[in-house]
Amino acid sequence: MVAEFGVYIAKGLARVIGFAEDILVGEVLDLPDIANEVIHNLCEHLMALHARIRWYENRLKQVAKEDARVRLLRTIPGVGVVTASAIIASIGDGHQFSNGREFAASC
Repeated sequence: MVAEFGVYIAKGLARVIGFAEDILVGEVLDLPDIANEVIHNLCEHLMALHARIRWYENRLKQVAKEDARVRLLRTIPGVGVVTASAIIASIGDGHQFSNGREFAASC
């Protein structure tokens, strides 16, 4: 929306978050009042969602540290907290598969 008014935000989450923080601390763009109000509202919403996502990420990391199955899966190169947790959530202990090939075929 802001690009329509000649305001551009560099790519990347950090840049967007920085833009939202600037707006929320009082920076006013040279735009019509209604546009500034909408942008301010959207920035509030973005920051609330960002905080919620951070909370989930931290909670997932905490749970992953406590689960031996997740820790074991994370020893596989390229498997992080999210992937390991998703595998555990979907297959449990994996005893329904007789070997790794069966597991791979079910994915």
